[in-house]
Amino acid sequence: MSNPGYIVSVFQSSGMCTGSFDYQQLAAGLQTQLASLGLHLTSWEPVNQSGCFAVLMWAEAQAGQRVDLLDARRQLTEQLAPRHLQVRIQREDVFLAMHRL
Repeated sequence: MSNPGYIVSVFQSSGMCTGSFDYQQLAAGLQTQLASLGLHLTSWEPVNQSGCFAVLMWAEAQAGQRVDLLDARRQLTEQLAPRHLQVRIQREDVFLAMHRL
């Protein structure tokens, strides 16, 4: 059985779109934080929507780890809020089902 997959979305706060966003630096910087939450970052991809930039990160639960999504979101939100960034984290199967509608 494979480890559950998760999608972590990080995007600029409403009204704070700067037209630039270093997604590679952000994803690389979050690798350690995600690992402490029981997640292994597997890939990331930039997204540009309506002049705002975001990054989608794919992660999977580390072997034997239980991921607490509420705690993960709280910690990531606290870390990213000073940079005017918002975060969403959800299971990959839910994310994909939502975007198929």
